[in-house]
Amino acid sequence: MMHLPDYIDNSQYTLESILKQLIEVESQLNLDIATGYFRIEAWLRLEEAMSQLTSFRLLIGRDPTIRPAQSDRIDLVRYFRKDISKHLEESPFQKEYKNQIDRLIAYLQQNHIHVRLFGANGDQPQFLHAKAYIFDHYSIVGSSNFTPAGIAGNTELNILNKQKAIAHDLRQNWFEKFWNDPSVDLDYKEKLIDALNASKFGSKPYTPYQIFLKALYELFKDDSMIGEGDRTALELASFQQEGFTRAIRLIERHRGCIVADAVGLGKTYIGLRVLDYYLIRERKPRYVPRALVVCPAQLKDLVWLKKLDEFGIKADVISQEEISRKDFDVRRYNTYDLVVVDEAHNFRNSATNRFQNLLKLLSSGKRSKRVLLLTATPINNSVFDIYHQILLLTRGSDTYYREWGISNLKTYFKALAKGGVEITELLLQTMVRRSRQDVIKRQLSGEEILINGMPIKFPKRELEKFTYNFEESFAGLYASIANQIDQLTLAPYNIKAFKQRQQKEDLDEVKRNQALVALQKALYLKRLESSLIAFGNSVRNQRDFQTRFYEILTTQGKLLDSKHFRKLLLAAETSDDGEGVLSNILSELNEIDPKDYQIDNLRSHIEADLNILNSILETLAMIQASVEQHKDYDRKLASFKQLLLDSLLSQKILIFSYFKDTADYLYSELLKDADWLKQMGEPKIEIITGATLTKQREIIVKRFAPKANTQSEEERESLKQDAINILICTDVLSEGQNLQDAGVLINYDLHWNPVRMIQRAGRIDRLGTDHPTLTIYNCFPEEGLENLLGLVRRLQQRIATIDLEIGLDASVLGETISERSLEELCRLKQADTEAEKQAILEELEQLSDLVSLDEMRLPLLEFIQNQAAEAIEDIPMGIHSTRYFNIPDPHLSEGGLFLAFKAIDKHFWQFYPRVNGHILPDPTRMVTDKRKIFNWLKCSESDYPTQDELPPVPFDTSIFFILETVIEHLLEYFKKQRASSKLKPQLSNVLQKIFHVLTQLDLLQDEPVNKEAIECILKIITTVNLKSFDREIKRIWNVYFTSKDVNGLVADLDELFIETNQYDGLEDEQDTNPLKIIQREDIQLVCYEWFKPKSSKE
Repeated sequence: MMHLPDYIDNSQYTLESILKQLIEVESQLNLDIATGYFRIEAWLRLEEAMSQLTSFRLLIGRDPTIRPAQSDRIDLVRYFRKDISKHLEESPFQKEYKNQIDRLIAYLQQNHIHVRLFGANGDQPQFLHAKAYIFDHYSIVGSSNFTPAGIAGNTELNILNKQKAIAHDLRQNWFEKFWNDPSVDLDYKEKLIDALNASKFGSKPYTPYQIFLKALYELFKDDSMIGEGDRTALELASFQQEGFTRAIRLIERHRGCIVADAVGLGKTYIGLRVLDYYLIRERKPRYVPRALVVCPAQLKDLVWLKKLDEFGIKADVISQEEISRKDFDVRRYNTYDLVVVDEAHNFRNSATNRFQNLLKLLSSGKRSKRVLLLTATPINNSVFDIYHQILLLTRGSDTYYREWGISNLKTYFKALAKGGVEITELLLQTMVRRSRQDVIKRQLSGEEILINGMPIKFPKRELEKFTYNFEESFAGLYASIANQIDQLTLAPYNIKAFKQRQQKEDLDEVKRNQALVALQKALYLKRLESSLIAFGNSVRNQRDFQTRFYEILTTQGKLLDSKHFRKLLLAAETSDDGEGVLSNILSELNEIDPKDYQIDNLRSHIEADLNILNSILETLAMIQASVEQHKDYDRKLASFKQLLLDSLLSQKILIFSYFKDTADYLYSELLKDADWLKQMGEPKIEIITGATLTKQREIIVKRFAPKANTQSEEERESLKQDAINILICTDVLSEGQNLQDAGVLINYDLHWNPVRMIQRAGRIDRLGTDHPTLTIYNCFPEEGLENLLGLVRRLQQRIATIDLEIGLDASVLGETISERSLEELCRLKQADTEAEKQAILEELEQLSDLVSLDEMRLPLLEFIQNQAAEAIEDIPMGIHSTRYFNIPDPHLSEGGLFLAFKAIDKHFWQFYPRVNGHILPDPTRMVTDKRKIFNWLKCSESDYPTQDELPPVPFDTSIFFILETVIEHLLEYFKKQRASSKLKPQLSNVLQKIFHVLTQLDLLQDEPVNKEAIECILKIITTVNLKSFDREIKRIWNVYFTSKDVNGLVADLDELFIETNQYDGLEDEQDTNPLKIIQREDIQLVCYEWFKPKSSKE
């Protein structure tokens, strides 16, 4: 038997050993403890001894260290519940510990065990700083709390009093006073038991709805990282403020993000707020941060300079046209701290000067610069549009997001294009995206959205149409012309098809050019539907081009290579006057040897095309002549005029045409018709195309939409004197303009992708519009549309077939016209009832939106709005439930297991299938796409009984083995990440050769070299992504390859890196975003859910 000491300091004697001796040896079976802290592990250490007690009272009090030096009241019950909860959350989820918690709960449920909380009630704070352990014959008073550290670990000082009278006095006159104090919570034992039961170790049941909310809450709760104190005079609506905080979070994590809210939701204001935030936050003594805005020329004065001045934000602004120039000086702009790029989708083509120059600007100089891209349409043609914009965020690096599960961006997007992966995780790391419908749903759920104290309301969109019929006078016109277009071979676009001996690469190029020919034909059909004028100009230009090509071939014996034709087609489709460059491009083409080609065959194809083109022009001339002789008229124009007379008198109208030729024609024809103008009330009509000067464009926009584009009432009133009623424009006005003074939009010509037509509505459907209803008119031919669409369908099928055979670059494919798009055009034309129109409109609006991440946030926002975030915060980590639900996946017919993990700032959602009755924790069978899993988890509170009505559920202990296996897989994943993060950037072939030369100098060089410069150059080559400087580096290598002058190579590379400020940013590159090493203890189980088929419940 151990000697009982006079004092206990956890050195020679521990409090734990003395307590055991007093109970087990001295038979002291009545114990009262007063402690400032209680830890479960203290009981576990003494479990065997304490089970012998016949009476145990535990009084827990508020130690002053809980909120030191403060005298305020706190909710002590809530504090201790959260404290216990946190402690249990951090404890390893193991079977042995669960069994211990089960035993503790059973122990506490005994009638002779009592627990109270001192200081829980009353207005004044109550402290219990003393610690006492009181038996019948002994008492211990000192510094030890009833915690593992207090009874065995810490250096403490406790006096052991061995006098029964003193123990009796302490119990009756001291302990009883506190035990029965009015501030005591008498029911704390039940609350402690409930806290234990509510944990991942307990038996408290949770509904699938609570699992759903907990998973969402932990995934998104860090989005609100900007406090109220960070707000400025630039007031944002609630959803815009959320967008701003998410953008900041992504920028802080990755140095860049894309804000891709739908048209009209105020991306500019989010961009302004980001500028304001960083320019204030980064300001330091002797350092003033600098910001740059890159935007389309038409938005420079009209939007950005005006708004920056309005809110007192200092930033430089350059136009996208400036950055597109070949002589753009990157060095002048590469040291900014923050770069904001508006209408960033204009940088979707990596082959353009503007893309290459912007990439150089971002990846050189100050590489720690932050980047914000703004665009409502991140995808225009294909998913590779997003790829190229994300490359701007990554400064050209394909491995930038490997820490976040995307090892290579290019490989990822190739798989994405084929449907092999989902885009959700990438969007979570790169993009803020909310649709118009997302914000409307929030309003419908009861959220009031205010800007400047005024509620924001979205107008109702209505679809209407007007029709015309050329076939009345010219039966079969569309079918005839479509057939003739289909017969064109456009041989000059594909001369490799006429080569005598074709290599494998020649055959691939022939197919690639066949796709280009199909695209050109589709463009002709677009212009035919737009207006006979636009179509006629295109056909005439093509005829003149082929005629000149034929003359050079037959009279000069020269054959011109057609490798530049893609650039020609791109200009023709995207420029207001792209067709005008047809003849000019001939002078830029390279001559090739005609002996290698079947010249007679090529000549006959050109002759056949010229016959077709001249025949089409004759048909158009006949129609024009009949119009001029008043035998007939432009039925489309006449139908348009009648629409305005019948339905749109005195309204402000915005008219879009895809082509400048059509817009010019429409404008001139309206102004010529004096009778029509008189009937319309002499409206003022204006036009904006690519030919309109920037300053003139700004004035026209203000006159058309003074309310949306002026600050002062005085300016607004002066503009009303010369207000524009009808504005005709091309898509040059479809970006970033505030035209919400208008309530009517007319698409004068069809877009083969009707989603694009709907997106144009964003020009007038913007925050702040006064119109309760916005009307979108589309124009259709009454007959012949099926013939046009039939040919478009066949052309798209040809392109798709070629793409499958050889793989076409996204820039060659252009905008994909799907079968669904063509069907939607037919539905749009045929829709007559209001219900049909609204159904199509809603469907098109959904299709026009990229994956909306707000759809995943909305259930969480609704719950928080109706209740409070604390209700979810209080749900412990690691809880579970069972859901009876048939997952719509044939491979998951038996259900499975959902697991949500958190590891520092990373979140993992995993779903494992059940196979033959057992969960299969196999990484190759795992589902990780959060959006897909979200749809399986999604449910409503009303789907289940309240938590109090749920019966206790048996605990499935198989979870422990599954968790151990899954966590091992996670740790292996993190280990591979760490290994890959240490890999140096993969060097291009040229950089590998340069590296070899500079590291083998002793073998190659007799002359002395600048070793310090070489060391710096090698450091840049091996640590910095130099993709955007490939052209310059190749040029330097070619000079060396000819001269073999190593000193010249070193000097040229050194000069390039100095000019582009590569050395200045090297330390930034090394210090930015170091990979966090994730250990086992960092992995937290958020929650899990067993999925079982509905039939298993019955």
